[in-house]
Amino acid sequence: MLVTLVPALPWRMMDLDQHMGSRFAVQRYVTLFTMSNNMQRGVTWLKLRKDTCRRMQEYAQPNPVGMLGGLVASKLHAGGSVVGCQQWMKCKTHVSTRCTVYTTIAITSLTAMALIAIGAIAAICTCVFKSKESSAGKKKKKQEEARFTTMIVSVVAFLLPTSGVAAWIFVTQSQFKSLQHSAYYPYPGAHAGCFIAPFGCFMLFLAMVGGIIRAQPEGSKKEEEEEYEGNEEVPPGFPMGSPDIGGMDFGSMPPPPPLPPP
Repeated sequence: MLVTLVPALPWRMMDLDQHMGSRFAVQRYVTLFTMSNNMQRGVTWLKLRKDTCRRMQEYAQPNPVGMLGGLVASKLHAGGSVVGCQQWMKCKTHVSTRCTVYTTIAITSLTAMALIAIGAIAAICTCVFKSKESSAGKKKKKQEEARFTTMIVSVVAFLLPTSGVAAWIFVTQSQFKSLQHSAYYPYPGAHAGCFIAPFGCFMLFLAMVGGIIRAQPEGSKKEEEEEYEGNEEVPPGFPMGSPDIGGMDFGSMPPPPPLPPP
């Protein structure tokens, strides 16, 4: 799971888009930390959120020159792009949407990174606790307590990263699609991180299942085995090969008389 925290590992990728010309002439990658720009340089989610929300606040302030340009454009029946984004309502709405989306993704990314990091540390601690079980003592109770501690750590090692990975994948999917409702926005498809992280979670799931099975007390295992063996025992009065059917013991009946000669 620690591999997924590497900043260079892309989780999503945007392909080249011919409709946007030189503004989208290279592939862009999305990671837990950053999203690359048109210069293929990673920009952190916090910086994207800060710049976009600041631009939204600037557009919300009144601008006499921009208002005059908007009035002229409306008289000439020109498009909103002529007067710029500040006087174009659709553009301002999309900037506001981007501010909300980038804020949501930034918070989700920070949370996911924290959960994955804690889960990776818990996975390492699981191996440490497993190796120390032999030194817990020879008493049965001490051994059961040691295995129970290992199980708890393995459960934490699975639940935290899985929650962070699932949250990041589904939140980014919904947020990027929401940007397409107000403007043309290339959707970033799943890349290496979206496959490596779930595989790591699956391996942690197997470790958790093993820890739960090992933590089962030995007394309960023996009781289950004895109960299973007891179900297979034949009740008294029913000898093997001579079942009592209808109150008759076929095992004690005399053989039938011989047939008379023809």
